[in-house]
Amino acid sequence: MNIRLANYLFTLSLILITIGYYLISINIKEGFDPSPIGPSYFPNLLSVILIIFCLISLFQTYRKKDKEKISLPNSKYVITTFIITVFFVLSWVYLGVFYLNLIIFLFALMMLYTKKYGRKKNIVINALIALFLTIMVYLIFGKILMITF
Repeated sequence: MNIRLANYLFTLSLILITIGYYLISINIKEGFDPSPIGPSYFPNLLSVILIIFCLISLFQTYRKKDKEKISLPNSKYVITTFIITVFFVLSWVYLGVFYLNLIIFLFALMMLYTKKYGRKKNIVINALIALFLTIMVYLIFGKILMITF
């Protein structure tokens, strides 16, 4: 894949995501204050600025004549991480058990990326780290900030 095609694909997908973000942000309910700067002002502003920058990037990419190739030596890791993340989000949305899904998600990613120790020791260490990180997320977001998932 050459760098121009990658830039086109990334920028166009970012524009689509930003349009979705903008459409969601315009539905934010306004507060009691009738001022023009309400709760949806900043997300809308960010959306417009990001789309402008994406359009500038598309124009700059179009003007370049560079045919440089991109090599992805770790594409297996990128694709596997994307698939694991999609499963995490879907299981969170449809099953609703966030903290259990988070433990499994973190454990799966750590097993994918760590190959330092032996297999049994690796499983125990990664399981403990995933459990510890999930407990920290629970304490910080669930207890201190009182945000429920």
